[in-house]
Amino acid sequence: MDHSEVQFEALKMALQRTWQDGPGALPQFWYVGAPSGLGKSHLLRAVREAEHRQVAVTLPGMLPALTGALHEPLSAGRQAALVPVWRAARPDLNWPALAGAPRDVPESEVLDALTGTLCRAAQAQGGWMLIVDEAERATPDDLRVLQACWRAVCLHGAPVLVIAAGQDPQPDWLRDIHLTASLTLGAAVHVRSLAPLDGPGMQAFVRASLGPADAQYPDWLLGRSGGHPLWAAQLTGHLRAGGALRPETGVWTFTPPPLDTLPGSLEALLRSRWTALRTGDAGDDVLDLLALAQAPVPLADLQAMTHLDQDALRRLIARLQGQGAVHAALASGTVTLSLTHPSLGEVGRQALLPGQEARLLGLLITRSADPHLRARYARQAAHPDAGALTSAALEAARLVQAPALIAEHAGALLAMGAGSGHDTLLKDLGLAQARLGAHRDAAQTLAQLGGQDPEVTEAHVNALMNLGEYQAGLDLLDGWPAPLRAALEVRRARLYLHLGRMDDVLPILDALLTLPEVNLTQVHLARAHHALLAHDAPRLAQEAGQALQHARNDTERADALNYAALAQSWLGEFDAAQAAYAQCLTLLRSTGREASMQAVYGNLANLHLTASRYRDAQEAQATCLTLARAGGTPLIEMNATGALGMTLVMLGDERGLPNVQAWQAHYQAHVPAGAPYVTLHAANAHALFGHHEQAAAYLDLFEESSVTSMGYGPLTLAQVYLMLGRTGDARRVLQTAPAYTGDPVGELQRPLVEAQVLAVTGAYEEAERVLHQHRAHPQMTRFPSIQAEYDWLLLTTGLRTGKSEQHLRTLGARVLAFLQASGGQGFLRLTDQLFPEDASTRHAYLRAQDDAPTTPFLRTLGHFDLEENGVFRPWKGRKVREMLALLLCALVDGERPGVSRETLTATLWPDAGEGPAEANFRKTLARLRDALGGAAVIEHGPAGYTLSGLRSDLLLFLQASENQDLSAACAWYGGPFLPSIDLPDVNAVRGALRERWRAAALHLVQESPGPQGMEHLARLLRDDPLDVQALTLLAELDWPADNEAWRRLCLTLAQHHERELGAPAPELSRVLSRLAVPRVRST
Repeated sequence: MDHSEVQFEALKMALQRTWQDGPGALPQFWYVGAPSGLGKSHLLRAVREAEHRQVAVTLPGMLPALTGALHEPLSAGRQAALVPVWRAARPDLNWPALAGAPRDVPESEVLDALTGTLCRAAQAQGGWMLIVDEAERATPDDLRVLQACWRAVCLHGAPVLVIAAGQDPQPDWLRDIHLTASLTLGAAVHVRSLAPLDGPGMQAFVRASLGPADAQYPDWLLGRSGGHPLWAAQLTGHLRAGGALRPETGVWTFTPPPLDTLPGSLEALLRSRWTALRTGDAGDDVLDLLALAQAPVPLADLQAMTHLDQDALRRLIARLQGQGAVHAALASGTVTLSLTHPSLGEVGRQALLPGQEARLLGLLITRSADPHLRARYARQAAHPDAGALTSAALEAARLVQAPALIAEHAGALLAMGAGSGHDTLLKDLGLAQARLGAHRDAAQTLAQLGGQDPEVTEAHVNALMNLGEYQAGLDLLDGWPAPLRAALEVRRARLYLHLGRMDDVLPILDALLTLPEVNLTQVHLARAHHALLAHDAPRLAQEAGQALQHARNDTERADALNYAALAQSWLGEFDAAQAAYAQCLTLLRSTGREASMQAVYGNLANLHLTASRYRDAQEAQATCLTLARAGGTPLIEMNATGALGMTLVMLGDERGLPNVQAWQAHYQAHVPAGAPYVTLHAANAHALFGHHEQAAAYLDLFEESSVTSMGYGPLTLAQVYLMLGRTGDARRVLQTAPAYTGDPVGELQRPLVEAQVLAVTGAYEEAERVLHQHRAHPQMTRFPSIQAEYDWLLLTTGLRTGKSEQHLRTLGARVLAFLQASGGQGFLRLTDQLFPEDASTRHAYLRAQDDAPTTPFLRTLGHFDLEENGVFRPWKGRKVREMLALLLCALVDGERPGVSRETLTATLWPDAGEGPAEANFRKTLARLRDALGGAAVIEHGPAGYTLSGLRSDLLLFLQASENQDLSAACAWYGGPFLPSIDLPDVNAVRGALRERWRAAALHLVQESPGPQGMEHLARLLRDDPLDVQALTLLAELDWPADNEAWRRLCLTLAQHHERELGAPAPELSRVLSRLAVPRVRST
């Protein structure tokens, strides 16, 4: 997310150019932050001038403004249940009559209908502007609607340009906006601060506000106003009123006034301007009404309130517009008026006498169609009907499910001391505070309610859980008579889990299954969490499956899939787990839970680690880290940091230790409950690299019992004890480890540690017996890293028991094959720590090359990073990435192997002048050459800048394609070309390379319709589930019906087709009929 300070004219041109670039350049989100008076509102008006495809909102009031702008398509929609919501949001508009009684509509349904209509309008009209002003006044309801709009725009790729302006230079809510954009290819977020006007900027300002003027005036105005647009505008109006600025023969002449006659401050200037605007007649009421109004006022309402005839009112408005005091706008076919700046309104309100204010507020009450404005005006005026109007506004807020408005009006009624319905108002206020995330306020409000209302108690307990006050939540539930309602029992079970009372929770979880009214999904999710904490993989899989079966919505489905994927990864079902994670991430994004995606990416990274897919693990961890930083979640950010460190440790790279140290320190300071387990991993990592003192110091930070009951804790602790020479402690701890029945990782790791203990004590033959006995485990091939650890220890014991040279070389070759496939050398260090005396002899059997650094390798297909010595380095600078991308595109295009300096600078820095662009080019080129290392050389010749000596998957893919080695081409095609880059040249090459891969894969499927062909077909359909040729092959080829991988692929495709098409394509339907699979509904 870029952030810089810019001049008014430059920013206006950038925004206009973005819009003029058309739908292909969208969606984009621009936020303009600047203090009051620097021209934000003027900028927004200038950008949207004469553009009808837009909705402009001055906050608060996002929902009513959008509802009004989309009135016609919403009225024509078929969702009759939403009509009362639209009518409550905009009672001044005509809506269809409702047949039947209204029903409660979930907020998600309201937002889906509204944002879906916005996206369809944008796509139908070739673009749409959403302009949001005064963002500093946004309520939580406004921000929720704005975020929902941006999420929908990104999900659907709708051509929408969102421009928001506010006084905060970097508001917290931008994190969510950036988080959504980071998950959408092509979406961009720009943050700009408006700078005070400079010389050219002031000249443009004078031309725009006056026209031709005295040449000395812009410089004089700049010196007097300091480049502050509001000051400059008001000072210009003051000088016009005083005669210092006069129009003569089409040019404004300027006579500088004595400085002591000018107001000395902006506030004094505004007061002077306000006084000069007033004429002592009925027209003053217009100014005062606009000062008091909290939203633009319709012209017809002003006429009704002031009793001015139409011509007189229009002349008055024309005068005020000419004096720069009033702005007119057209919204939903209605002309509305407002003061040009809020500061002018503040001065006007301060000048009003109490009697005048009450009279004018009374007029606004009678004319405003917005129930919330009427209530606010009434409360401000202490009007006799304030209570009744606030109650009506509260009812309207309930109908549109706006918690911020509910909290506002319920709180106001409580402050008024409303006699009746006190408890109902407290409940409204507390539940609204809970929905707004104000958990402390919600807990305090709900605690005031007596009685036993299940909804109140559930919300109160949830608030306490979010505050981490688990015991207080249990105490609250203990005040209820037994038996508790099912929903409250679920909460009790969750509280027990948070408090670590694993034995107490089991009877509750068992009893819940027998209750008829219980939400079975939530019960099974709680049971799944218990299984997770107990590290019981089979039970976790069973409970997750039950939760998925009973899930009622996408939110519950996503939670169940997350647990299911974790269980499948523990059980070694890596492909199924990866597919479940993919579905989970899709559901989380579609339901607006981007923040939860961070943890899922962390789980996905752990899956790849267990499967020894270290490259994929690093990619998932990097995504998790990016999302956590964007979303401001330090715990998940630190977990991703630690996981990246542990991945480097597994790769045998000591550079991972600082990450692990930071991870441990964060948990020690902020998450004491989880600190022992993380500290154990830190001790293990340091012991692997021979830092025994540091490892021992880490072990001293926690009680041994705090980790021996957690998952694989006893196994890891035993290995650390072995590396520290504490063999007796290792044997003792190992005896406390469970059998891990049903958990293949535990079933394989426990005997490995047992064999390590035996080998360290010299019982080599017994160690070999244990290893050979368990190496035949049916799940062993699913875990290549564990298999390699077995072989590495067998190689060690074989050296000491005199095994044959051939036997030792076979073991070494198997370990080497794993190292070459994964790069995971970390486990070698454990054996080297335990048996250092024959390390060099042992390593000789790997027949590895010397330790000289390997030549860097550039990954461009499915990834965009540089691999060096098993470590993957992402490109840090955006311009560095884009320059390399342009050079790679030229390499693919044989007709133009080079790129000229002019093309590179024009593409990468289109807005910079010649000098800055040249400087940027030189700096970026130097950084790129340095970063590439030996992966490629950048040369300059007649054809421009070219890449030579490239070591990359791209070159290998192109060579295999040209040589018609289709299997190799498909193997090298890891995914879309340069997935993180959005440039026209890159997009074109990306499409061309994908088509090459697709043609090769289709040919291989037809040529070899066996397991290998099926894998190519599965890749094609994962890439594009609607690919007609691939679907035809799926239907025509004779796959065995009992092939589980094929069956799973067909079911996944069926769900996708149901979601996208409403029914499976004909080709897929034929396949499903062969499988006798019922139609799968995707909800």
